[in-house]
Amino acid sequence: MNREDFEPVPPEMVEGIRRGMQRGPYLGFLGIEIEEVRMGWAQMRLPYRRELDQPAGVVHGGAIASLLDTVVVPALLTSYAFPRRMLTIDLNVHYLSAAAGQDLIAVGWIRRRGRSIAFLAAEARREDGEVVAHAEMTYKVTPREESTTGAG
Repeated sequence: MNREDFEPVPPEMVEGIRRGMQRGPYLGFLGIEIEEVRMGWAQMRLPYRRELDQPAGVVHGGAIASLLDTVVVPALLTSYAFPRRMLTIDLNVHYLSAAAGQDLIAVGWIRRRGRSIAFLAAEARREDGEVVAHAEMTYKVTPREESTTGAG
């Protein structure tokens, strides 16, 4: 999906999303950074560091899955009224290539959005442009005060 297919968002919205996502310690641990946010689309970077490698010397699939699951959150936040709780219902990752010694850049977008269910897609590339993984996911989106359970 091309970024030009998605409308720009105001800088203050991007800053609000960035501040909100910084509240979670897991993203800080991974070092995931927001690079760009558009309506229903986002791009993030996972800076490479050795702590993310698995024993074979490539980035652990769990770190890649976390990047893919996270990159869709700003896309969702631009498409639903605040405040919202977004929970991953389903995450299906296809690993296509290994990532070693390079930052990973991910893009995520909304494929279809309903009142409380959203279908999303994301892909992660190495800095050299090689696609490392592709994901399809489903999120449940509810008002924050509504009681829900879920994985993510």
